[in-house]
Amino acid sequence: MTTFFSRIIDFPRSVIVFLLLPTAFFACFLPRLEKDTDVTNMLPRRNPTVRLADRIEQEFGVRDSLLIGVVENGRQGIYNSDALRFLFRLTKGLEGLPGIEPGSVKGIFTIDTILGTSDGFEVKPLLDEVPVTEEEILAFRRRVARNSMIQGEIVSRDGTGTLILADPESGADLAALYDRIRDLIGSEDRKNPGREVFVAGIPVITGVIGRYVDQDMRRMIPFVAVVIVVMLALLLRSVRGVVLPLFVVGFSVVWTMGAMALLRIPIYPMTTIVPILIMALGCADGIHVTNRYYEAVDEAEEEADRRCIILRTMGEMWRPVVMTSLTTTVGFLSLLTSDMEPIRYLGAFSAFGIVVAMLFSLTFLPASLALLKVPVPRRRPRDRDAGGGRRMAAGMSGILGAAGEVVYVYRYLVVGVNVVVILVSLALLPFLRVDSDPMRYFETGSEIPEANRMINEKFNGTGVLNVVLDGGEPDAFKSPALLGRLDRMQRALEKVDDVGGTISIADYLKLMNRAMHGGKASWDVVPETREEVAQYLLLYSFSGEPADLERVVDDDFRKADLIVRLRTLSSKRIGHVVRTIEDLCRELFGGQGVKTQVGGRAMVTYVTQDILVKGQLSSIALSIFGVFLITVLMFRSFLAGFLNILPITVATIWNFGFMSLARLPLEPTSAVTACIGIGVGIDYAIHFIAKYRYLAANASPAAFPDRVREHVYRRLTRATMMTAGKAILFNAIVVICGFLVLLFSRFPPTRTMGILVSLNMFACFVGALTLLPAAVNTFRPRFCCRVPWEAQVGPKSEQGTSE
Repeated sequence: MTTFFSRIIDFPRSVIVFLLLPTAFFACFLPRLEKDTDVTNMLPRRNPTVRLADRIEQEFGVRDSLLIGVVENGRQGIYNSDALRFLFRLTKGLEGLPGIEPGSVKGIFTIDTILGTSDGFEVKPLLDEVPVTEEEILAFRRRVARNSMIQGEIVSRDGTGTLILADPESGADLAALYDRIRDLIGSEDRKNPGREVFVAGIPVITGVIGRYVDQDMRRMIPFVAVVIVVMLALLLRSVRGVVLPLFVVGFSVVWTMGAMALLRIPIYPMTTIVPILIMALGCADGIHVTNRYYEAVDEAEEEADRRCIILRTMGEMWRPVVMTSLTTTVGFLSLLTSDMEPIRYLGAFSAFGIVVAMLFSLTFLPASLALLKVPVPRRRPRDRDAGGGRRMAAGMSGILGAAGEVVYVYRYLVVGVNVVVILVSLALLPFLRVDSDPMRYFETGSEIPEANRMINEKFNGTGVLNVVLDGGEPDAFKSPALLGRLDRMQRALEKVDDVGGTISIADYLKLMNRAMHGGKASWDVVPETREEVAQYLLLYSFSGEPADLERVVDDDFRKADLIVRLRTLSSKRIGHVVRTIEDLCRELFGGQGVKTQVGGRAMVTYVTQDILVKGQLSSIALSIFGVFLITVLMFRSFLAGFLNILPITVATIWNFGFMSLARLPLEPTSAVTACIGIGVGIDYAIHFIAKYRYLAANASPAAFPDRVREHVYRRLTRATMMTAGKAILFNAIVVICGFLVLLFSRFPPTRTMGILVSLNMFACFVGALTLLPAAVNTFRPRFCCRVPWEAQVGPKSEQGTSE
């Protein structure tokens, strides 16, 4: 590599221009970055559950609707003329609102009901004009009471609220549409103190999250840049120590985000942290290289040659830089095992950014240093220890050196404490919750969670499961027997926690049967014969729209769609409902020749939970194995691989134990923290062992006149802590502060992720400077503890393990 770095030093301007050209190329694509903020789009389209959800949407016309809930807190609820006039104006306003699909608004003024006549029944609008008199309002109230499909679905069962559904146009700006709806509500509300209006639904969540993504990107990237600049200035105390690492991470972010735009990969809520990750982690190599450069300047003789200083710096640092970058990359690439697209893209492009940062650290940094004058040494060494470092009576190096001696003396106690931490954390793991809920993207008590809560309390719910039943032959669901089983399943489901209500073809036929018999409640049952079913459907086709039945049955009545409304979006609670549905399907339709499938958006959320756990386990295992293999090859020792992964393994176990103790759920954002910690935390261990090995290999016998083995390793530990330990400390501070910037995100899960990653980084840092030196001095492996004059070392007070 000496030739490689010599070429860079000889042609620094050419190297910098060569790097700037692709940077400009990627920068051209940045304006093309797209967003995908649909929280249900976590899985790829090829996933069986996603494909089923898509098929249900096509076959039964399922759409994600906007939900506008109106609650009247007066004594009469919505059954008063003032409330009904407001609802009429709001409905008409929504029908003419840009961004709303024409004909998609469904509310008390647009839906139909089935009414009995002397000839049977007919389908009529529930309301075609605003009721004015008490008699008209009472008649409206009776119509609602006789229609079980309206109760809870459109009008709350207590009569205090009503719901209006509207579908957004394809490609509509959902955030802007949300604002227009709020403006419309404000203009119509007239500030009625007893009236509350809420807007909810998946389109609202998607639109607002998209706005938050833009705000996070605009706010956090400049903020993390400022934090890194301040921390670098405080730690390295030089202009080039700030500017050069900042250029490295800046160019890396441009390459990474430009590559995402070039490949048309959208930004998901989770991947908004990619530039933050690159900026926080990409400066690590720059910190180590710059810190070692200043050490080389201090160690050099007067008027030292700039070329020699750079070659000495890069000659020592290129291996740790490459190895730490590769291990960090492996940690991120392990996320590719996940079936969740945002997690895969987070891993892939973070890994790409880290590799780019490594490329710039090995090329741009030495080229830039070659163009700058050698700085004035900050202090000259007065006496040198075994590693060529300086003894300092005070300051950071002195504190770290003293800490190294304490760790050496109490190394068995350090190992014992870590064993206790592992056992306690493992005992807490069974209490770790796995759950995902789109409402966690918003502050508790904020507008959208409150709207969601209100609609779940007053109506059947905001979540939807679709149970598709395939009878195997045309007209299967004209059979009273199957319809009766379907009805029994609905009644059983409506008793389950978190199920607000259900709708199926059986409900339509029950309503027709009741209308045929004068509206008597005793006839609210499934027709007894196929002939009755056929007759009712024929009558319905005369005055009703056959398309009204499309959402519950296909054209030839072979398949039925049972719509299950949920009062939760929590994947854990959805899972309980799904398992109940599956049990009921086996009980009621087993052996009946009916195939059942549970699908829909809520099912995608539930399946994501299982995929999350399996993907997390495989990603952690793969990342630990990957960094183990790389360090084994790097140091040519299996014990080296074990020692390197020791701190990150303890930190990972502790991380999940802390989540259990703090009752933090394992969800998509928190799930990736372990792999990030493994990929980054391993850097500290590699730099420590590489420095310890370097100091041992270059130790001067003159520094150890007594030649007592214990004194040799004690001073090697101290010297390593004073040099590599300081760089590791600087690196950890910058990385932790960079991740703490996530606390300013609009998304609570992203803030939680910032805390978890920062704690994980701190645990890895502490492990690298306590557990690792304790383990090295306990086992004393030959790959890093052998000094060139080892045969001359006197009697040893302790026997070490060698490899």
